Amino acid sequence: MLLAANLVSTLCGLPVAWCALGVFGMLLGNSDPNWAHLGWSSRLVTHELHNWWILPAAMMAVVIPCFLLSVLVEGWFLAWRVKLSGWTELWSPLVRAHVFSYLLLLAVDCLWFWLKLPR
Repeated sequence: MLLAANLVSTLCGLPVAWCALGVFGMLLGNSDPNWAHLGWSSRLVTHELHNWWILPAAMMAVVIPCFLLSVLVEGWFLAWRVKLSGWTELWSPLVRAHVFSYLLLLAVDCLWFWLKLPR
């Protein structure tokens, strides 16, 4: 059941992540012709990488909506399929598991960015 819930939230989260990256790119003003691709779909202007806030802001622009969506979608799916309800039975363990997994993903992502950036 957990795998099915995770697949459903992943399918719902992909368009959310792409839209969040698109909005973030528009806020940065992506009209610069000097783009560097860092990863699958994120783009950051190379001459703006000296601004320390761009990488954390880009990650948060994607992570926060995807975290909320995954908790809500998986919680709804598990409550429907497994017949769990209430904060202590369903939502508290689900939120804790998501916090742990997203913190792990953020740590790996930060390491990847650190390794990818020019020195």
